[in-house]
Order: sequence, then C-alpha cells, then structure tokens
Amino acid sequence: MGPLRATLARLDARLRRLDDRLGIDHSGRSEWVWLGPLGTLLGTIALICAVGVSSGVGAALYVPIGLVLAVVMAGMSIAYMTPKADVEPGDGGDGGPEAQSPEPPWYRRLLEATREEPAPRRRGERTGVR
Repeated sequence: MGPLRATLARLDARLRRLDDRLGIDHSGRSEWVWLGPLGTLLGTIALICAVGVSSGVGAALYVPIGLVLAVVMAGMSIAYMTPKADVEPGDGGDGGPEAQSPEPPWYRRLLEATREEPAPRRRGERTGVR
C-alpha cells in the first residue's frame, strides 16, 4: 500500500468517526461528501477577501469577518448533512406520535440552563383562571 493510500485510509477512518460523533449517516456515500463543507469554508473566505480587497478597506477589517462567516457557513453546511434516523426498535418508522424520539442530552441541558422561574404573585392577585 502506497503512502497516499495509507493517508487516505487514515483520513477516511477519522471522517467516519466524526460522522458517528455528529450523528451523520451518508447512506453508503463516500467520505468525499465532506468536500462540500470544506468548499463552503474556503469559498466564503475567498469571497469576503475579494470583496474586502476590491472595496479598499484594510485587511484588519475583512479577514476576521471572513473567518467568522466562513466558520458559520461551514457549520451550517455540516448541520444540513443527512442525520441518522431516530427510529426506536419495534417502531414502524412511520413518524407517528409514538415514534417521537426523546430530546437529545445537549438540548435538555440547554432547557435546564435557560429555564426561568415564574414570577411570584402578589398577595390577593388573581391568576385569571376561574
């Protein structure tokens, strides 16, 4: 096996682990599908830099903006990759009310961290429910 094939095999294994970690299912497609987010990242940086250079503003202004926008766009590109299906064992997979999957752990933590306590009512105040 040549050095190029060994490098590609290692890259493929790492991308497969990343797929499993992010919950992405490529349905048998190759790992070259990751070129989409990479192209989005590089294309956004190139576009913002080209606009910055042509407008005459300093690089200190358009380079940070380009990097932030590129990361956001690449993140959205990754987010729209095919997620794995949430099908419970024994579920028909028809998406009916009994097939609703539980909230992911990160979402539950977010809800718990941002949950607000109801404001205390003043004495004698009515709730409006009779």
